[in-house]
Amino acid sequence: FSLRICRVIWHGEPGALILIQETTQADRARQLVLEMAEEAHRQAEELDAIIMAMAEAVIIFNDKGSAVRANPAAIDLFNIDPVGLERFELVDLLSIRHQDGSPVHLYELPSEQALRGATVTDQRLLFTDSSGQERVVRASASPLFDEVSVTAVVTVWHDVTERERLLEQLEIEQSRLETIIRNAPEAILVADEEGRLVLGNPAAELIFGRPLPYEQDVEAYTTLRVCYDDG
Repeated sequence: FSLRICRVIWHGEPGALILIQETTQADRARQLVLEMAEEAHRQAEELDAIIMAMAEAVIIFNDKGSAVRANPAAIDLFNIDPVGLERFELVDLLSIRHQDGSPVHLYELPSEQALRGATVTDQRLLFTDSSGQERVVRASASPLFDEVSVTAVVTVWHDVTERERLLEQLEIEQSRLETIIRNAPEAILVADEEGRLVLGNPAAELIFGRPLPYEQDVEAYTTLRVCYDDG
């Protein structure tokens, strides 16, 4: 309870007026608000720590499309600090492009799509960092809402440059191997772990005198009538 005493004059005689008011409910409400604020602050600090420690690049945009937060991974990936930059500035600075090399329009950016309320997952993009190195990324974006509209956008950029380079090199090596096999004068057959033929060259088909039974069970090879020297 709270106690308040006021000096009063009543019919010419001095006296006191004592007011007693119960404040327990109000105090509890104020304490609850303080506890909720402390919990929100704690959760915000935990989330901030997680973002800063992530290996993937994270950039947060406000509802106007300006970058307001970036983790160290983002600064390392883009070789610039994007905080304070507008989306069109990032597009120009990084020369962001589609997979086929065509320019990305502003409305196609993951952050712009998220500002319109959409969720973007693994959009493949190319860009050139400030050192001149071309990068390949898969970008995702998610909007953050209040009760009415989008208040911010979280974008995550996963660098797949090395992976794409290795896959490209693997395709080149595989193409070379297939070219060598197909042009070899000797008959060559390639089978998988189940014994099914997956590749054969023209020299092999010439020896057997018929098309090879690709991707079929081993029983299909009986049509080739393969046998030992003694028959």
